[in-house]
Order: sequence, then structure tokens, then C-alpha cells
Amino acid sequence: MQRILATSILLFTVLSSNSNAQTQLQYKLKIGDSIVVHQKANQIITQDIDGSMHEMTNVLESKFVFVVKTVTDSSYLMDFSFNLFKLQSSSNQYGNIMSVDTSAPFESDDIEANIFSGLTKTKLKIEILKTGDIISVRGTTRLINNMMKNSGIEDEFTKQIMIEEMKKEFGSKSLSESFEQFTYIYPTKKIAIGDSWKNTYSGELEAKNNWTLKAISPTLDIVGAAHISLKSNEDNYNMFLEGEQKTQILADFKTGVVKTMTVTSKTQGNTVSLQNNSIKIPTTINSITTYKTKLYVQ
Repeated sequence: MQRILATSILLFTVLSSNSNAQTQLQYKLKIGDSIVVHQKANQIITQDIDGSMHEMTNVLESKFVFVVKTVTDSSYLMDFSFNLFKLQSSSNQYGNIMSVDTSAPFESDDIEANIFSGLTKTKLKIEILKTGDIISVRGTTRLINNMMKNSGIEDEFTKQIMIEEMKKEFGSKSLSESFEQFTYIYPTKKIAIGDSWKNTYSGELEAKNNWTLKAISPTLDIVGAAHISLKSNEDNYNMFLEGEQKTQILADFKTGVVKTMTVTSKTQGNTVSLQNNSIKIPTTINSITTYKTKLYVQ
């Protein structure tokens, strides 16, 4: 009986020790590995304009691929390419605003379709730390030039204005900040189940994230909570919103690659019209973004 009791105590001690063991969460990839990501986002923007509610809905779907080309002690150099980009924008007051689908046939005089088709014709180079923090995105000038190549716009002044506008969405800094919202989730130090860590996203969307590891085996279960602020300064308006964001992640324990991610957020504040006596328009944005991935290993 004493031996059985001693064995039970030993087993309990080992299990308890393992459950509190610390581990280094990070991406663990090899040259030739590729990650195919399917992103879907639904965003509803509501504005109260003199008692009249204006609601705009944006539905985004994209597919993109990361391929590992070089591995260092602390980072990966990857090829990146878009395979699909779909965007549907509509308004309860103005109807359909924009409809883009790079997988569908389009008319030669469809300027929007021609511009966005250039997204799928360019390969970028991304260097990313094993925490998911992105060091650099290269090739965005070529990407934007390819987007403009088939636009049919001849006027050089108009082209330059559009190029500057596209840099806000598809320039190196903008894409780096956008990709980090999917990749940058891991801490720099070892942690155990129940531990938390912090990081921040910068850019137009700023987030102060607090992550918690809920479980390790066989899948990493990570939850995140963040205070976020959204700042946008345009020619016709300025927008400043604040709110909360929640993230749920399931990731592969061996590679660190996210299997599924769901990001839910709500922000509120004001849009200031620069053309109409700086009138403040109460604005709310609700959004849900999901990511699903497939990993192909060498």
C-alpha cells in the first residue's frame, strides 16, 4: 500500500511539474515550408449624421501564401504573394460602392478591377522574427506599379495621386503593420500555461495586447485582449475611435503556425468633416475577422 501511495505521489508530482513547465513559444519552420492563409473580414461602420443613420458594410476576403526561403537564428525570410483579393463595399444610402474580385473575369474598362488584379501578379519579400514581429516588407513599389500598370489612367498627375493613396494601404509600412495583426503573437521569453505577456501593434490601428496561454498540448490555445485606437487622417476628414478587441487563437504546437484565429472588435468615437465646419460625426465600427491556414512542410 505504501508503495502504491508513493507511486501515486510521484506521478502527481511529475504531472504537476510538467503542467507548469515553461516553454518557448515561437515559429519553428524550415526552408520550403509554405503557409496558405484564408482571411475573411466583416466590418460595419455606423455614423449618426444629424439624426440620420448611415451604415456602410465592408466584406473582405483574401488568400495569401508565405514560403520560407531562408532561416536564421532569430528570423525567417519569406516570399509572399496574394492569390485572391475580394472586396464588397455597400451603403444603406448609396447602394453598392465598390465590388472587386480578382478571381472573376472583368471588363477591360473596369478601372478598379484592373488595378486590384495587379495584387496577384507581384511577389513580396518579408523578413519576420520568430515571435512574429515583422522586420521588413520589400517589393511594395513594384506591387503598386503593377496595380497601376493596367489601370488605363494616362494623366500623370492623377497617377501620382493614386500611387500616394495606395501607399497608405499597400506600402511597406502599411502591409507590415497589417500582417503583424496575424503573425505577431509570441513572447520573447519562456512561459507556462496560465502566463500572460504583452505586445503592441502600431500604425493606423494601434493595439496594446495582453495575451494568455490557456493550453499547450496538442494545440496552443491563446487568448488576447486589447485596448485599441483607430486614427485616420484623410484630405476630407479625420477619424479617431477607441475600443476593445478580443482574439482567440489555436496554433500548432510543433511549428507555431496559427490554425485558426478570430478577432472581434468594437470602436467608437468621431469622424470630423474637414469640408463642413469640422462637424463631429459620431461613428462606431464593429468588425469580425477570421483566419484559417494550411501548412505544407518540406
